[in-house]
Amino acid sequence: MSQTYRFVPKDGVPAFNPDDAFLRYDVGFRPVGYKKGDTSFHCIWLLGSEVITEPYFTRDFSDTKATGENDIPITLILRRQPDKSCFPDDDGIDTLTRYIHFVETPCEFLTHGDFKVLFDGEKDSVIIGVRNWDVVGPPDQYPIDFRCESWRGGIQFINFNRNSTAPPDTFFYGHSDGNYQFNSKIYILGSGSNSPCGGELIVNSETLEVSGNYSIFERIGENPFYRFKGRKIK
Repeated sequence: MSQTYRFVPKDGVPAFNPDDAFLRYDVGFRPVGYKKGDTSFHCIWLLGSEVITEPYFTRDFSDTKATGENDIPITLILRRQPDKSCFPDDDGIDTLTRYIHFVETPCEFLTHGDFKVLFDGEKDSVIIGVRNWDVVGPPDQYPIDFRCESWRGGIQFINFNRNSTAPPDTFFYGHSDGNYQFNSKIYILGSGSNSPCGGELIVNSETLEVSGNYSIFERIGENPFYRFKGRKIK
């Protein structure tokens, strides 16, 4: 299962990003490990009253905002010719059920919050943060909108610049231009000066371990590269 877009993502962002929590709009489904056009198997998806026989499909769940429905079961039945020589009792049918879990805003994503991490080349761990706030310009000119609405799209990276001579350590975006956020991963493509770019932040949904790598656009000189590992703490 993957949150999907109704447009083509920018270069470097896969169209399908498997995850385990989603905002209440388009979610795509596909059997992992099978390539489109593979005729060696047949699949049946059971989603509510729907019976779907296409290997890949997308459904819009925006109507569940009104009902609050959550953890919707979806079942995949795969059929293929069994290998009787190795598995004589195999009927060639496998069935798997998973649950579609929704969150109401990006503030419920694992990629939103505080992380205690150690940057490569540093001796002490530090706290960094990701916030889904909306800011249209520098903080001394425009107020921060602390609300967390699913369509606003602001992503603020706190304490990501390790350069002690850098400007304030929060990098403000109007609407996170170039960044793509999912429950457990952010593709940090970046835009503008003094902002993270060309990297990613990944949170393990089971262990809450986090890792990241990115560069920083600077006004003058080279773009320093940063890498860290740690754990989500809040």
